[in-house]
Amino acid sequence: MASKVRPRILQAAIALFADFGYYGVTTRDLAKGAKTTEGSLYRLFTNKEKLFQEALITVVERSLDPAQFLLLLFENEQIRQNTGSVMAKVIKRWYESLPQSSARLLTQAYFVAPKLRHLTVSPYAPIDKMIDILATTISRDPKVQVKKLDAEYSATALILALLHFKITYAAASAATNEADAVDSFIRVWLEGIFAASA
Repeated sequence: MASKVRPRILQAAIALFADFGYYGVTTRDLAKGAKTTEGSLYRLFTNKEKLFQEALITVVERSLDPAQFLLLLFENEQIRQNTGSVMAKVIKRWYESLPQSSARLLTQAYFVAPKLRHLTVSPYAPIDKMIDILATTISRDPKVQVKKLDAEYSATALILALLHFKITYAAASAATNEADAVDSFIRVWLEGIFAASA
């Protein structure tokens, strides 16, 4: 029984926390969204905070694994010849694998729920790790003369902007238009990085 209810509760939690934030959702809302009782919710997750944490863990495991991001980046043999092109492919692949609800939940956790920073799984950790990976890649490229701190600012701006874009891009637009827009956005960002060092 618990094996069927737990995933339903997690899915409802991801959707509701993403839409309304941690403080905009009650345990009653969560139970109703999962088509279960509040008692089941408390029995499986103890409290709302633990459920929020499990929802974050689920989102991170699905779409924001920094180790996978790093592997994709450095596994590519072309990184030495064309850092920008390889970075663009990896960033685009990450963006495409990111569901909108995951982007919304991470953004809620990152900006809206600062009181939850004591969670065992920090919502900041995977994003910060990806930012660090990008900043390190930028600062190690011999063609780029950007300071490490500037590289971190640039990487932070890109990742947070793409999360925001994923959330706000009109669902009615064609997927190809979104892909084109993301390609253009990443290209302009990379041109800015490489132009700043010229």
